[in-house]
Amino acid sequence: MASFVNKDEKEGVYRMAQSAKVEDKKLEAIAKAIQNLEFGEVHITIQDGVIVQINRLEKQRFPQKK
Repeated sequence: MASFVNKDEKEGVYRMAQSAKVEDKKLEAIAKAIQNLEFGEVHITIQDGVIVQINRLEKQRFPQKK
């Protein structure tokens, strides 16, 4: 049985696959920013529903002598 898929459907599937790869890379970047972060912040900037920037602020805290 032959499967008939038009060019637009193939391009749509290709774009979805590429988009999924981009999203996976963004999620990996977020996980990497959180990894080994003891004190600090991770800011994720979203514009029009899309992650456009990830900032990591790491703080070093030292015990206080009493």
